[in-house]
Amino acid sequence: MKVDPSQLRIIDATSEQAEDWTKVFVKGIRNFRWINKYLREQNITELDIKLSFQQDIQQKLENELFLIAYYRTIPIGIIRFDKYFFSSGIKILSHFPLVVPRFQGKGIGSKLVQVGISKARKKGFKNIWAECWSKDQRELAIYTSFYLKNGFRIKSKRFEMKCSLQKFNLSSAMTGSKLETVTRNDLTKEFIETLSHSYAQSTDQLHKIEQLSNFENCKEFLENTESDFEKEGYEVKYTLARFEGKPCGALMTADSSHRGFVLEIGILPEFRRKKIAQTMLIDYILKVKNHGCDEVILAVDELNEGAISLYKKIGFRKTWYGIMLLYENDD
Repeated sequence: MKVDPSQLRIIDATSEQAEDWTKVFVKGIRNFRWINKYLREQNITELDIKLSFQQDIQQKLENELFLIAYYRTIPIGIIRFDKYFFSSGIKILSHFPLVVPRFQGKGIGSKLVQVGISKARKKGFKNIWAECWSKDQRELAIYTSFYLKNGFRIKSKRFEMKCSLQKFNLSSAMTGSKLETVTRNDLTKEFIETLSHSYAQSTDQLHKIEQLSNFENCKEFLENTESDFEKEGYEVKYTLARFEGKPCGALMTADSSHRGFVLEIGILPEFRRKKIAQTMLIDYILKVKNHGCDEVILAVDELNEGAISLYKKIGFRKTWYGIMLLYENDD
């Protein structure tokens, strides 16, 4: 079927479009077997999806966009832009845009992306990101190809890694009084300084792009991350390590009753190879395991081979594959 451009309109979705949004979402994800399996396992119905959208749209922030495409009167595509780590940026959520099968391959997804970028620019956002995560690398490759054709460039390939705690039996890597740690619920200047300095030589591409070795950038990043996780009901904590009395490492975590997240970890260069990161991670894992957590999750850049090796040694395994792309086609 040939699409008549004059019959295509893309508008900002409101709660009135909840039913149409849900229809497109359900039809658009049919090709993603693992998502459909997850929805079935969690007993998530179309009504749940509709109610979730209505709640999200009612709580929509200035740095969020919900767009829906209609062909004549038929809803055929949706896209969602969400908050990024920095106020200057906005990101397209994973698996968007979604287009109903009948209209796939007709440029609707690209049109949704371009209209969204135009609206984001008018709102003052400088950096437009696309974030894709999948358990299927073939699926990730399809999304990557789509975004490359639409002016985006790959900035970071990432892994999500999970450590199941049922059989976790490692003990602390370092004993004695040389290493001391203090955990707080508030973000301190000393924590930011330690983490930002530790990122000066980071191989994580996002650390480099966002210049997290800069104190103010690191502060904004941590504050926004804390806000995001607290909104989801997690308790965020900051652990500062000292070796022989000197700050040497920083660990940011988020906990719920069943899951823990390692959000950020950094060791100052002069204190590396002393098993400080290993000790901090194992101590954290043991603590949340004792509180009933089933798993600990973290994300890492694929180029950070040293960290990946350490995580595997502790017991983390790759569960998801991700990619971050930045729009660079304004000219």
